Amino acid sequence: MKTIIITPEQMEVIQQHLKGEFGMFTATDHQQKVLSEVINDAEALLEELDAYDELDEIEDGDTIRWYLNKYNEQQGN
Repeated sequence: MKTIIITPEQMEVIQQHLKGEFGMFTATDHQQKVLSEVINDAEALLEELDAYDELDEIEDGDTIRWYLNKYNEQQGN
């Protein structure tokens, strides 16, 4: 598995997303842009690992939550 890199800016928006601080229609352009980057990276990793079945184990099948979990595993958290 390639090294997952999440920038501080991405981490901030991920945390906001997971806390429900914005929704599809209330996200700023900046939040949408950053979240799109994260989703693209997450989907690429899902495909690389063929890990779609793992989404069944994640609350709401949230790709972003799955990606953050993979990042935390990599960091030893």
